[in-house]
Amino acid sequence: NNPLPQVRWISCWAIEKYMSWVNDEANKPNGQVDMVQPLVEVLLQRIMDKNKKVQEHACSAFAVMCEEISDHQTGTSLLLPY
Repeated sequence: NNPLPQVRWISCWAIEKYMSWVNDEANKPNGQVDMVQPLVEVLLQRIMDKNKKVQEHACSAFAVMCEEISDHQTGTSLLLPY
């Protein structure tokens, strides 16, 4: 919750760029609770941000997350509970 919108949007951009790592971490024991749930909550908050650029980067990161976050063994999305 940084007051500077530049910090908020660059954080969303960075999350998007590291989504394959997030996916690897999400596939570890408790990874869904430790990584996916907090990330979903934060990105949804940023989608509702008052700054349009923050919203844009949050939407982009969330879209990449929807495409990439999946169980390595079954291929099912780890976002299904949300």
